[in-house]
Amino acid sequence: NDPRIGVEDLACGAPLAPGETARCEATYTLTQAEVDAGGFTNTATVTARPPAIAADPDPTPVTDTDDSALEIEHAPSIGLVGVATPADEESFNTRPEAGDEIIATAVVTNTGNVTLTNIRPLVDLLSGIVCPKDTLAADESMTCTAGSYFLTQADINRGSVVGTGAMIGTPPTGPEVQASTSTVVPLQ
Repeated sequence: NDPRIGVEDLACGAPLAPGETARCEATYTLTQAEVDAGGFTNTATVTARPPAIAADPDPTPVTDTDDSALEIEHAPSIGLVGVATPADEESFNTRPEAGDEIIATAVVTNTGNVTLTNIRPLVDLLSGIVCPKDTLAADESMTCTAGSYFLTQADINRGSVVGTGAMIGTPPTGPEVQASTSTVVPLQ
C-alpha cells in the first residue's frame, strides 16, 4: 500500500519462500509543487500473510513500512523573445516617417523546471513592459505588451530602431534568473 501513489493491494507476484524477494512497481507523476519543494518523502507499507497451519489456522499478517526520499534538482531558467511591429503595416512599408508608431510585445517563457515568481522587467529601453501576471509554472509562457514607441527623425536617418529589454524572475530557491532580448526594426 502506498497512499501517495494511490495504490492499495498491489499484487507483487507469487508467494515468497524464505530468503526470496519480489519487486512491486507503481507509477507516480510528480506535481509542480513537489518539484518546487525540491523533492518529497514517500512511505510504503507491505503486508503478507503467513500460511495457515493446524496450530494457527488464521495467522496474523506480518507488515513492514519504509520511507524513501526523492531529491529533485532545481534548474530555473527564463526565456524572452521581443517582437516589434508597425501599428500601420501598409503605410510603414511604403515609407516610414518620424511619428510612426511601433508596437512592441515580449513573450516570456519559464524554460526551467520550477515555478518562477515576481517576474518583472529588469531593463526596458523601448517602453514600459506590462505583463498579465508575475508567476509562471515550468514551460508556461505569457505575452507582455511593451507599449508603443514613436519613430524620431534620428531613427529614420539611422535606418533602424532597436528595442532592448530584459526580464527577471525568482525561483523557489537560489539566485534570480534573467533573460534579455533585442529587436531591430529596419526603416527602409
